[in-house]
Amino acid sequence: MGMSETIVSMEGICKSFPGVKALDHVKFELKSGEVALLGENGAGKSTLMKILSGVYTRDEGRMQIFGKEYGNLTPKLAQEVGVAIIHQELNMCKHLSVAENIFLGREKKKGIVLAGGEMEAESQQILDELKIDLDPKQVVGELPVSKQQIRTFETK
Repeated sequence: MGMSETIVSMEGICKSFPGVKALDHVKFELKSGEVALLGENGAGKSTLMKILSGVYTRDEGRMQIFGKEYGNLTPKLAQEVGVAIIHQELNMCKHLSVAENIFLGREKKKGIVLAGGEMEAESQQILDELKIDLDPKQVVGELPVSKQQIRTFETK
């Protein structure tokens, strides 16, 4: 994937809620290597990302992900096509492990049972790749706040 490849293209996106036009013909393009969406409070960032991640459906507009046109996405389909939103808020389930938090909402299962070992192994790979020294089995609430707030840009 080249550094200028378009990953997401959204054009003419409109979304209204009762009494509020949240998005009015918004255009958004994300290219490989870009990592953030910035804007003022109330600008519609969260609404746009909820459309991209399948939480909301758009009223108008078109959306492409990796060059393929999509209608309205469901959260499951969005994940399947590679959409993952990392929210800026510190919303973790403190009673769950690091691995369970990483896989929250997209848990790996063996039948009806969670595949804990598989999630822990994959979490360890991710943490190693990001050079974050955390045990994926550790319960998040037992970590010091400084470890709970680790961001990838703080790694060496």
